[in-house]
Amino acid sequence: MSHQKRQDPQKRWLTQNDLEILELAAAAGEIDLLYADESGCCLWSAASYSYYFKGEQKRQEQTKKRGKRLSLLGLWQPLVTFVCSLVLGRQDSEDFILPDARTSPSGWCNLPTHRSNPCDHPRASARFIQVKL
Repeated sequence: MSHQKRQDPQKRWLTQNDLEILELAAAAGEIDLLYADESGCCLWSAASYSYYFKGEQKRQEQTKKRGKRLSLLGLWQPLVTFVCSLVLGRQDSEDFILPDARTSPSGWCNLPTHRSNPCDHPRASARFIQVKL
């Protein structure tokens, strides 16, 4: 069964309606609307050996121990800005959203502008990039 068929139609309609209201408010200049997406993968050690039997799909056995997670988060405001973060480990919303988020779009993210610098957050491995469009 597809993901779309498993969704509650009423909840989907309400969510779509909320998005349209936000997009109208952004078009009127009442709010700054940013879209977010997150992706990541676990780093595995390189496999030293793989095999498959004739007529079967190739198998590549992995160890139980995984490496750290590599996480990528992007925030995009169409025609204005794109902000991305690449972190070795875990990302939490508290790492990015500040309490003064209502003041200005630049206050929404704990990010330096126009360059890649280490974050002053306790997770020192984080790197952030902001690009003005």
